[in-house]
Amino acid sequence: MSEIRKAFDAEVLTWKGVSSRPMMGCLCYFYDRKFIGFLVTNGIVVMKLSEKDQTMLKEKFGGKPFEMAGQTG
Repeated sequence: MSEIRKAFDAEVLTWKGVSSRPMMGCLCYFYDRKFIGFLVTNGIVVMKLSEKDQTMLKEKFGGKPFEMAGQTG
């Protein structure tokens, strides 16, 4: 996971207005004050993509809709 985070941070944190902070047990990413995604155990959840962008990311990297697991504590 640390390699995924390093690569993701190296890209998105260079974008103007993007920041990250821990929240709800995950590292979350924001554009200005809007929630845009978060890291999970073996991947990245990206919010509110257009259909075109969703298709492009799925073709390039694979992926599936996020399913939230039950409580772990």
